[in-house]
Amino acid sequence: MEAWLCEWMNGAPLVLLFLITAAMIYTLGKGADWLVQEAVTLSYQWHVPKALIGATVVSLGTTLPEMAVSVLAALRGNPDLAMGNAVGSIICDTGLILGLAAVLAPLPLAPGHVRAVLDAMEGVTIEGTSARVFAGAPYRSGGKTGTAQAVAIRAGARYDAAKLAEHQRDHSLYIALAPIEAPRVAVAAIVENAGFGAVAAAPIVRRALDYLLLGQIPSEDDIALTQQGRTAAPVGTPRRADEVPIEALIGLPGAIAAGAAAPAGE
Repeated sequence: MEAWLCEWMNGAPLVLLFLITAAMIYTLGKGADWLVQEAVTLSYQWHVPKALIGATVVSLGTTLPEMAVSVLAALRGNPDLAMGNAVGSIICDTGLILGLAAVLAPLPLAPGHVRAVLDAMEGVTIEGTSARVFAGAPYRSGGKTGTAQAVAIRAGARYDAAKLAEHQRDHSLYIALAPIEAPRVAVAAIVENAGFGAVAAAPIVRRALDYLLLGQIPSEDDIALTQQGRTAAPVGTPRRADEVPIEALIGLPGAIAAGAAAPAGE
C-alpha cells in the first residue's frame, strides 16, 4: 500500500499535490478547532481549570502525531530522527507556539507570581551568584547563572576542569533582564567550555547591559581581563560608546560587540 501510494504521488500532477496538501492543512486546522471547543466544554462540565485540560487532554491529542513519527522512525532504524523529532517538538512547543500565543493574547499569569520571579532574579544580583558582577551598577537588573555539563561525570567522581580537555569543560550560562522595575532589555549568554556561569557569562552580560542602558564601553584593561575570565564588576574607567571608533570594538566580548552598532536606549 505504501509503495503504491509513493508511486502514485511521484506521478501525480503538481497542482493536484498542492490541492491535497491544502485539504489536509484545512482538515488539520478544523480538527484542532473542534478539539479546542470540546476541551473548553469539558473544563466547564468537570469544573476544572482550562490550563489543566490543556496540559492533559489537549496536550495528549497534539502529541500523538509526534509520537507516531518518532516510533516509526525508531522502528525503521532511524533513532537519530526519532530523538531529533522529540527534542525539536519540545523546543518548538515552548519557544515558537507559546511565544506566538503570547503575542496574540496575553498569557494568564498572576501578577503576584510574576513579581515573585522578578524579585528572585533581582536577588541573584544583590546577594546571589552574580552579586559581585553587578556590584555598583546604577540600574536594577535580574538574572540567573547556569552551568551546563559538556561531558558526563561518573557517579562519585568530582568535576575538575584542570584534568579535562577544553572541549570537555562545562559551559557558562547567564540570562538577565533590566531595568527590573520595567524590563526593556533581555540578554542570554552562553560561553562554551568556560565554567561556572558567574565566571564568564555573567561578566559579559553586565558589560552588554552597561552598553545598552548606559552607553558605556569597558576600558581596554577590563576587556582583556574579561576575555580571560578574570573579572567580576567592570575594572577601570568605562568609555562613552559614541567616542569609541567602531574599529576598536572588534576585540570586545561577543555580547557587547553584537550590539555595538546601536546607540544606548534604542
